[in-house]
Amino acid sequence: MHDKAEIYTDGWKKNQSLDNIGYKHKIIVEKKGKKDIMLLHVYLVII
Repeated sequence: MHDKAEIYTDGWKKNQSLDNIGYKHKIIVEKKGKKDIMLLHVYLVII
């Protein structure tokens, strides 16, 4: 999971073709707003 976290923090769009989980997370975060993006980044980095 740590490798995925590093990729997500670099950029969401790069992960659309790599893995469905990243794509789903990207869509959910965009709907919620910028504050949730920051929280999700921290969550992914910790895991």
